[in-house]
Amino acid sequence: TILTPPEAPAVETKVMGYRIQIGAFSSKESAEMLADRVRSSFNVGVYVQYVPPYYKVRVGDFLTRAEADNFKMKVWEMGFTKAFVVESEIKR
Repeated sequence: TILTPPEAPAVETKVMGYRIQIGAFSSKESAEMLADRVRSSFNVGVYVQYVPPYYKVRVGDFLTRAEADNFKMKVWEMGFTKAFVVESEIKR
């Protein structure tokens, strides 16, 4: 019998990049409701981040501002016309 060591789990790397903010709420419940509603509409990550005093709903993990700006236009087309790009730690 040959024993092989188990594979190491994938390590999630975080780097600075950009996300699109689509909402900000004083209650976590409201932010989570929006995040749940849009999760199926976007083909990117959807995150709720607490940045006092608000729970912010942000989408995407973009390395460049240009990528984020391009996706922001799609977000606007979906009705989130007040969405904007923010610098953020992102997953890679």
